Amino acid sequence: MTKKKILLINLLPLLISSCGQNTNNVHILRNGDIYKKDITSFDDVLVETTYEEISSLVENEEGSLLLIHQNECHYCIEKQPYFVDLVKNTSSLIYSINIDKSLDEFDKLMKSEIFDALAFQGTPSFYVLGSNIAKRIPNSRIGGSIMLQNAMNDYVYYSNIYAFTNIEKYHEMLNDSLSEGLVTILMDRSNIELMRTYKTFIKEKIYNTNKAVALIDINKFDKETIKKEFNIDSLTLPTGIYSKNKTRITYEFSPTKDNSEFLSNYL
Repeated sequence: MTKKKILLINLLPLLISSCGQNTNNVHILRNGDIYKKDITSFDDVLVETTYEEISSLVENEEGSLLLIHQNECHYCIEKQPYFVDLVKNTSSLIYSINIDKSLDEFDKLMKSEIFDALAFQGTPSFYVLGSNIAKRIPNSRIGGSIMLQNAMNDYVYYSNIYAFTNIEKYHEMLNDSLSEGLVTILMDRSNIELMRTYKTFIKEKIYNTNKAVALIDINKFDKETIKKEFNIDSLTLPTGIYSKNKTRITYEFSPTKDNSEFLSNYL
């Protein structure tokens, strides 16, 4: 098995006067599963992950945020209010490994080539993952919250795409959006061919719209449930659904045809 080269980019510390987001920022999905949720604690804002999922996140072209932390770590506790405010304000999707709760997953990570790329130096450590690159966010361990926020502003772009693994939360967003219309994309990150079609015809369009988009990774659901939910017979192609009032328009994105019309019409 050929090992993929994973690069570490240690982002340089930024001045407190840093402003705005640059055009090369990594696009980060929003966590649809906390849609309208009353966030009251640090545990509310994180999505527990596994070594296997981290491996997939590193390989994805889309960016993801990863936090490695511990319960009794002084710096971790100190940073908790920052992460709570970050998710309250942006709905950022932040994957996490809590070493105290998921020691087995952390051990798997330690023994992998990914761990070398992360250059882990202690908790908390905060990373952007994607495209076989691990970017360590500066000041995520011992820097102040203001410096960490500046780094996030300069290296992360919060997209209007809400990722769902909870169908009830999706229903909440759908019901709130029916008067204006909502585009939902069904895709499968475990399927290389489907992901190729998604990247070719869908990704750029949905990442560059000002409208909210719901993204459902069917690999995280029972597929029969998804078929019934959207009244479709097949999940062999990435699928778009436009819902407005009582109207529902379904479109399959084929790798062999021009797919531009559907998204151009509804985004």
